[in-house]
Amino acid sequence: MKKNYYEILEISPNASPEIIEKAYKTLTRKYHPDVQTKENKKDAEDKFKEIVKAYETLSDPDKKEEYDEYQKLKGQVESTVPKEETSEKRYIEKRNKYTVSYFQTCLKSIGTVIYNHSKKSKSERSKDIKALAISFGFMIVLILIIWKVPFVNNFFFP
Repeated sequence: MKKNYYEILEISPNASPEIIEKAYKTLTRKYHPDVQTKENKKDAEDKFKEIVKAYETLSDPDKKEEYDEYQKLKGQVESTVPKEETSEKRYIEKRNKYTVSYFQTCLKSIGTVIYNHSKKSKSERSKDIKALAISFGFMIVLILIIWKVPFVNNFFFP
């Protein structure tokens, strides 16, 4: 998650322009790429760019006001998002994962039945086909229940 400009400059949102400038100068000296070792140079360069961008925004009163308004609106939007949405998202991801896994397992067993089909007698083959059709239908019904298809859920759980 990207930090906001106040966190980047390590200041409070109600900091004065002098404090913003002092924080900027301190941090640019600390993270300037020319004073870093070779190993830290890339990280310091990225941090330095963040610091410069934050200072450019917060040092200009008009940009700062606009940024503060944006942060305020962003906070209101985030606070209105229900927490259940994340658990619902996790549920959907798990459901998709398990459905695919179950479907793959069923397809493997169907493939095994078809492969062994030619090695059996006619009566055994007809039993296999019936069992295959029943298991395939059962698989589809389970997938529809897992996916919460309304007409299937209403049928099984009135």
